[in-house]
Amino acid sequence: TLAGRHRLDALDRHVSGLESVVVAFSGGADSTLLLATCVRNLGAGRVLAATADSPTLSRRELDEARQLALELGAPHEVIRTDELANRCFAENSSDRCFHCKRELFAALRAVAERDGFKHVAYGATQDDLTDFRPGLRAAEQAGAVAPLLEAGFTKQDVRDVSALLGLRTALKPAMACLASRVPYGTRITRDNLVFRM
Repeated sequence: TLAGRHRLDALDRHVSGLESVVVAFSGGADSTLLLATCVRNLGAGRVLAATADSPTLSRRELDEARQLALELGAPHEVIRTDELANRCFAENSSDRCFHCKRELFAALRAVAERDGFKHVAYGATQDDLTDFRPGLRAAEQAGAVAPLLEAGFTKQDVRDVSALLGLRTALKPAMACLASRVPYGTRITRDNLVFRM
C-alpha cells in the first residue's frame, strides 16, 4: 500500500543515519522488521543482531531468532543474561521489566563498545507508549534508539510493512516473555519458568 511505502521510507531515513548498530533481536515481528531494515540500509557488516539468552526465553524462541537472523543475512550473537540473579527482578514487582531490560541494555551497550558499533537499537513502537512498559525507561536511560517509534510505526504498521517486504514474521503472534506468565508478587524461579515453557 501507499501508506506502507511512506512508512518504510520514513524508517529507512531513520535507520540510514545510524552508521552502525547492535539490534536487540528477539525474533518477534518488531525486531525482525528493524533488523531487516538495518541490514538493507547499512549493510550486514555494520549490523549485529544480539539476542539475550536467559531463563525467561523459551528455547523455541531462541532457535527462531537464530534462524531469522540467518535468513536476513545478519551476524548474530547470543549473549547470556541472568535476571534471576537480580533480587529486584526475582521478587516480581510491577517494575520487574525495568530491572530485566536494564541488564539487557547494559549487556548490549557493552557488546557495542567492544565491537565499535555506534548505536544500540530496539523495536519499540507507538503502541508501546500506551501500555505500562517499564522496560522503555531502561532503554532510554541506556541511550538506546527506537527507529520504529521515531518513524511513527504502530504494531499494525509493522505488520503491513513486514508483509510488503515479504518477511515471514508479518503475521507472527506477539510472544510475551515467560516471566510475564508469573503473577506479580510471586517470586520468579527457574522452576516456575520451566513449568510455563
